[in-house]
Amino acid sequence: MQYLPKPLKLLVVDDIPQIGLIVKAMASRVSGFNFAVTHCTSPEDAIAELKRESFDIVFSDFRMPSIDGLQVLTQALASNPRSRRVLMTGFNEIPAEAERMKAAQVDAYVLKPFPTSEMLELLRVLASNDAERLERHRAASRTFESQSEGAELMIEEATL
Repeated sequence: MQYLPKPLKLLVVDDIPQIGLIVKAMASRVSGFNFAVTHCTSPEDAIAELKRESFDIVFSDFRMPSIDGLQVLTQALASNPRSRRVLMTGFNEIPAEAERMKAAQVDAYVLKPFPTSEMLELLRVLASNDAERLERHRAASRTFESQSEGAELMIEEATL
């Protein structure tokens, strides 16, 4: 009998349903880890889900119709301070104040569409809690945030 590790709870929040399916498919390809993926197309549903359940990893799109991804990730942090938080965007900018970005304590920023190999590597790093590699992602995130002065921020592909 093969031992399967306890599933890591992964929440994907994106108003485009295909993004949740893509992340779920990629998570299933990360060897050595088992993910239980929940996808919400509404940030309100995601926040309600975060209040009901604790997630290990949360991916959230930034631009959604009513609530932005930073609010979702801030709730994820409040619900589970040990969660890993990733902000995704389909645009080369995040028009948000640096204080809001820092408050969400984002572990990584992802520019959509994301290359499969980079997403697989990010999922592996987040799941494994590899301190050194996770810290590299966080350092890139802090550099990105420090460049903000309330203006639109340009995302560097090197963030991943």
